[in-house]
Amino acid sequence: MFNAKFIALLALLTASTGVNAHFRLLYPEPRGPFDANAQVNFCSGYANAVDNRTTFPLSGGFFSLRTNHGDWTAGVLLSTSQNPNSFTHFKVTSNDSSANPNDLPDQFVRGFASEEDAGTFCIPLDLSSTGIEGVEDGANVTIQVMFDGGDGELFQCADLTLSSTYTIPESIATCQNATESGGHDHDHDHDHDDHDHDHDHDHDHDHDHDHDSGALSHVVTGLAAGVAGLFAGLLAL
Repeated sequence: MFNAKFIALLALLTASTGVNAHFRLLYPEPRGPFDANAQVNFCSGYANAVDNRTTFPLSGGFFSLRTNHGDWTAGVLLSTSQNPNSFTHFKVTSNDSSANPNDLPDQFVRGFASEEDAGTFCIPLDLSSTGIEGVEDGANVTIQVMFDGGDGELFQCADLTLSSTYTIPESIATCQNATESGGHDHDHDHDHDDHDHDHDHDHDHDHDHDHDSGALSHVVTGLAAGVAGLFAGLLAL
């Protein structure tokens, strides 16, 4: 009986440590439905580009994400491949035909930036200023947002068609930052606010749906209570 309870305790402890930081790309529309368990994979497990790409402004754009985890970093890679289906398609292009793609640097269009708070964030993404060959009006490109909440990198992709004349609809363009601290939301009236996101830094890359912070805290609290109760039962033996 003791062995059975001990095994149950180990299983519960394992489950309690499996609550990971996740994020959700809100805009532009990501490649495929949100799947929290698949985010550790390239493009969240969606290997192929979609046919219905999102029209995205060549200049003055932004991306928006939501996370229930504070102290995170995020950066954005870009591929000009028509169907980028691996991390190597998000590498800087080399004129050296003998170069190993895995050894090339990642092609960042927005370097890694950090944020202390959880919440929803609108982060500028001006692709016209990147100077990357092929980033032009009418081009099909793909961005891959890389997110790290402290327990490993997560990935979501969005397939885009760039336009020099496109204007983001007002319903989307009025995106506001809303941080979550201490269980309270704090709205910031900053359209596509930089917040402290311009503290970018280099990052080497080796390589049911929403769960809000309240729901996650209930899960963690419940698991902790279960562990405490089971442990007390073991001590009573």
